[in-house]
Amino acid sequence: LRTVSDRRRVFVAPFIALRQRDRLCESIGCNRNGGNEMRPSFWHDRWRDGRIGFHRAEPNPALTEWWGHVACKPEGAVLVPLCGKSVDMHWLARAGNNVAGVDISPVAIDAFWSEAQLAPTLSRIDEYSKTSTERVSLLQGSFFNIETTHLPALSAFYDRAAIIALPPELQPHYAFALSRVVPTGTQGLMITVEYDQGEIDGPPFSTSPDRVRSLLGDTFEVEVLVSRDAYDRASHLAERGLTALHEHVLLLTRK
Repeated sequence: LRTVSDRRRVFVAPFIALRQRDRLCESIGCNRNGGNEMRPSFWHDRWRDGRIGFHRAEPNPALTEWWGHVACKPEGAVLVPLCGKSVDMHWLARAGNNVAGVDISPVAIDAFWSEAQLAPTLSRIDEYSKTSTERVSLLQGSFFNIETTHLPALSAFYDRAAIIALPPELQPHYAFALSRVVPTGTQGLMITVEYDQGEIDGPPFSTSPDRVRSLLGDTFEVEVLVSRDAYDRASHLAERGLTALHEHVLLLTRK
């Protein structure tokens, strides 16, 4: 039989968890009372119309060069937020990692599987449609709503074009979701770009290391692995009027 104190702990535990979530959200500047929708129609339209200049047919050079600096835990999966149909996930899987991607667009997820000529199994977890093979599982739905119960245990995470895909007013909500699901001690690679935001409209949105620290510094250690000129790899942005671009490769460690 449960004692009175046991029953009290069961009753108050959900409220303690909510207070912890609110404190975390407050620490990174997001508003739990609204305004955290991802505006899915924007991305649905871009994928439907093929306006995906951010997609690359080859693995990102920063991933292949710097992933070795990430201390992956021996068990679990690499979380890839806003994954699209990135071939980086195939690279991570070939490197021996399990991969857990999340994206709002069913078009992107269908394309990931069809272009790899893979036939995943289909299931559901709450609001998410889940497709998976032995190494890779993808959730279709908003990353902003993700919970640890929707994901496998995480060994690491990889953000190539997630935080920079979001305008400044939505970046705190991304930071909150990432901080919520990444366990203490887990590391990840984040790749951002920095440029004069007055030259072109995002996405991608200019996101400096200082901006990342302002969003995630309370919950992650942020180390700059390299900052370098990347304009020669941004022809699609140069066509829009961009004149300079720097890339930052960051190592994040959950506190």
